[in-house]
Amino acid sequence: MKSISTIDISTKTLIKFWLIPAVLILVGIILYSARVALFIVGFSIFLAIALNPAVSRISRLFPGRNRAPATAIAYILIVTIIGSIIVVAIPPIVSQVADFIQTASVSLGYVISDLSYFSASVEQYGIQEILDSVLASLQQSSAHFAQNIGSTVVSGASSIIAGATATILVIVITFLMLIQGPSMLDNFWDKLGTDDKRAVRARAISRKMAKVISNFVNNQLLIALIDGSFTAIAIFVFSFVFGVPIGLVIPLALIAALLSPIPMFGTIIAGAISAIMVSFSSIPAAIIFVVYFTVYQQTQNNIIFPAIQSRTAQMPVLTVLVSVTIGVYMFGLIGAIMAIPFAGCVKVLVDEFVTPKKPKKPTPEPAAKAPVKAS
Repeated sequence: MKSISTIDISTKTLIKFWLIPAVLILVGIILYSARVALFIVGFSIFLAIALNPAVSRISRLFPGRNRAPATAIAYILIVTIIGSIIVVAIPPIVSQVADFIQTASVSLGYVISDLSYFSASVEQYGIQEILDSVLASLQQSSAHFAQNIGSTVVSGASSIIAGATATILVIVITFLMLIQGPSMLDNFWDKLGTDDKRAVRARAISRKMAKVISNFVNNQLLIALIDGSFTAIAIFVFSFVFGVPIGLVIPLALIAALLSPIPMFGTIIAGAISAIMVSFSSIPAAIIFVVYFTVYQQTQNNIIFPAIQSRTAQMPVLTVLVSVTIGVYMFGLIGAIMAIPFAGCVKVLVDEFVTPKKPKKPTPEPAAKAPVKAS
């Protein structure tokens, strides 16, 4: 008879076998529950790293390099810039849309004045039943919307309150990080000391990741300036050639600059808005602008953007697209903006811990000079 083999498993091994998955599941549940708070803190860290170079430069103007007034000045400058964009850009665009609606309403009046012919056609071709069914569907949809309008208003108000609360938290946390963050980091690294190689390596990695984020912000600001300038030049020329209102030059340029930091799609959205605004005044000008914008975008993608990004770590287009897609679906517009620098930080970690490093070639020793014989 064959002997039956047995496997003895200790109680400690069983506990480890079940405890590790349970801990991982518990950690996943905690992270998922705290995802909003973690996103707020992560976005605050991103803003603090992006604004830190400007705050450091401004702090040099104050005794003892006080960062509190420097941070306040940086905040005031940002609010001033955003407020100026809103004040300068929104009114002309609203006026242009209002003029278009007024013109369209006049054209619609001519169509309505000829309704007698339309009603005769309805009776002649027997499409009254189709119109009645369409009207009944619209009435049913309106009734359904009216029934749910209360819950819609409550949900919208809750979203607004949640968004305002998150915005205030980001502003406050970023402000405190800019003031106290550098000194806290210095104290942390000083406690680790300079003798521990792992601490020195961790500090170097953190500096590389911070440089990735600051370079990304600087590159986006430069691209925003270029996009706004090219849009302003086009609208300025169209104002003389096609009669496009010259008051749209600065607003559309500011919108192009404001939307260009959105990866992959920001420039396209800005170009579409500009083309629509131009079409209200001249259809040929809008067509020419679309052609001009297409040529400019190809130039930006193949010449301008690579030249700017050559100063930072290059990433494949697929990596950028996947990162932006994940960022959009997880955290919306802000996630799309943060996706690329986050992917850059991951690349720094991969290069440091995963990618094998090539051994340095030994430098050849200089050849010994032959002794000079005395004459």
